[in-house]
Amino acid sequence: MTTYFRGALGIFLVCDITNLSSFYNLQYWLDTVREICGEHTVVALMANKADIMFGSPGSRQVLREQLLIFARDNRLIYEDECSAKANINVTQTF
Repeated sequence: MTTYFRGALGIFLVCDITNLSSFYNLQYWLDTVREICGEHTVVALMANKADIMFGSPGSRQVLREQLLIFARDNRLIYEDECSAKANINVTQTF
């Protein structure tokens, strides 16, 4: 699996804001990326499923503050939450 990103110049780590375990798994993936690619690879964090907040805000399990702190502490690029389904902040992030 690591051959998919070996030598990558940039990586997006994606977290589902309705799934707390996806947030907890970010550290594993970040450690793996840095081990395989090194410190030179640019890593960005995307928090997906922002559209859920319109219809079912109680489904949120990952707070924006958690994402901001994780990004800051790990020197990641973080724009804002996005939604691939509703096309929210996807273009801006890329």
